[in-house]
Amino acid sequence: VIDCPPSLGAAVISTICATDVLVIPLWSDAFSFKGVDLTLEEIESICDTFNLEPPTARLLFSRHDKREKLSARAIERLTTEYQELFVPSVIGTSTELSRALARKETIFASPRSSPVKTAYDRFARIILGLAPQGIQA
Repeated sequence: VIDCPPSLGAAVISTICATDVLVIPLWSDAFSFKGVDLTLEEIESICDTFNLEPPTARLLFSRHDKREKLSARAIERLTTEYQELFVPSVIGTSTELSRALARKETIFASPRSSPVKTAYDRFARIILGLAPQGIQA
C-alpha cells in the first residue's frame, strides 16, 4: 500500500506505473467528481505513454454524512455513473480520525470498536477480495 499526494509528480507517476490497484478517495463535493474524471484520464495517458496496462481503479467514498442530501446524491451517482469502480463500503464522518492523527496513531491502534474502524476494515477486505460487495453506509 502506497499513499500518494493528490498531485502528478514523478513519485506518483511511478506509483501508478507499478501498482495493480489504485484507490481514489472522494467526498460528496463536485470537485471530487471532477477530480475522479481527471485522474482516470491521467492514469490512461500515463499508461499509454509507457505502454502499460492501467491499474484497476477503485473509488472510495469517505466523509459520508447520512444527514446530508449531498452525500445521498453522491452515493447514487457513484452507483450509477461509476458502478464498476465504486467500492461499496463508504466511510462515514468521524472525529475519531482526527483524534487518532493527533495521537500519531491509526484508528486501529485503539482497542475500542467504532463504525469508522469497521468501515475501513470492510473496505480493505473488499479490495483484497475477502468480503462481499453489498453497499453498507
